[in-house]
Amino acid sequence: HREKLEVECKHCSKMEKTAAEAERASIKYKQVEFMAQQIGKEFKGVISGVKEAGFYVEMPDTLCEGMVPMYTISDDFYHYDDKKLTLTGKHSGRVFRMGDEVTVKVVKTDLAKRQIDLEVVLDKFPRKENMKGKENVNSKEKESGRARPKRKR
Repeated sequence: HREKLEVECKHCSKMEKTAAEAERASIKYKQVEFMAQQIGKEFKGVISGVKEAGFYVEMPDTLCEGMVPMYTISDDFYHYDDKKLTLTGKHSGRVFRMGDEVTVKVVKTDLAKRQIDLEVVLDKFPRKENMKGKENVNSKEKESGRARPKRKR
């Protein structure tokens, strides 16, 4: 009896996992479908992940997440630091890290791959030399006078 119960439990767990994956896939599909109508529009977002290939941005207004591929950041050559999870401009000193607020433009969507490709709007993201010695301060904090360096992790 115990063995039969274990088999049934494993089956239920597998089905639950499959259902959760299907739910995530359908949500992502609808997000990409929605963002396909937003090509060329700008959104405020927060960097939610950094990889060697670029960084992910979550846009709270749309509840969508897309990627800014590294090759689209054309103002500098960016170095990926896998320890700090940052992208740093070789010449500009501009740093992209998790939690930074950015403005992005929707440039492409792919329903089949369920991908949203974004481009960072660089003139709305501060350069390091414009931060007056305050490392990683977002522009909203700087303008309000509440600027302070973010903690090192």
